[in-house]
Amino acid sequence: MFKQRRVRLYIESDIIKDKEITLNSEQSHYIINVMRCKNSDKIIIFNESCGEWVGFITIFKKSLCITPIELLRLNDSTQDNLVILCFAPTKKYADFVLEKATEMSVDIIMPIHTERTIIDKINQDKYKKTVIEASEQSYRMNLPKIFDLTNIRDIKKNLELYCKEYNHLYVVCHTTDEYTISPDDFFQIVSANKYSALTLIIGPEGGFSQADIEHIKTISENIAFLKIGSSIMRAETACIVGLTICNIALNKYV
Repeated sequence: MFKQRRVRLYIESDIIKDKEITLNSEQSHYIINVMRCKNSDKIIIFNESCGEWVGFITIFKKSLCITPIELLRLNDSTQDNLVILCFAPTKKYADFVLEKATEMSVDIIMPIHTERTIIDKINQDKYKKTVIEASEQSYRMNLPKIFDLTNIRDIKKNLELYCKEYNHLYVVCHTTDEYTISPDDFFQIVSANKYSALTLIIGPEGGFSQADIEHIKTISENIAFLKIGSSIMRAETACIVGLTICNIALNKYV
């Protein structure tokens, strides 16, 4: 086995054995100046379609190439269950939520616009860069799919193409609803109904408006209002706690 540098790099292009891949300037800077890699060092490269490979580095005067030499593992594309995160992004904490959701194996991320959402557009390129870096660090193979900013009224419509074959439950973290259930009760509901896709919906700073809640209740008959604690959490904290509960419910940590 090769002596592995602690470097893992996502590659957009096809990865083919012995075929050189030229990195862009940002990736080259990261490999040479940040990770201090040298000629002939071996690192890991990967993407969803080609799997994970060992590649060795060749540094030229104005470019850096990686040559794939050994396949480590192919992508297991089968997904028995899905965890989906719908959250109201903020300028300050959106990157944090994206990073942690990626590390926690979320399959789909949908930024949503509610009555109290502050921003009205997102930077898809910046979001993708964040999830790529989190995927590199966390050793996941698939990048989560990122939707564009979606009106809260369009959540179900936009998800339908990706979840038709799944038994789907919408999970809302809203502590003031009279019908909130405990995590223990939630686990029993998921198990008893054999749900295979959970969509966690987290509101903005200040919480959902009453109009938001009234609409959410019309999304589906399969909906649960989840109580995730006795204290009021910041939105980004609620994302982490809610995702942890959803992952446990679907046995994704086993």
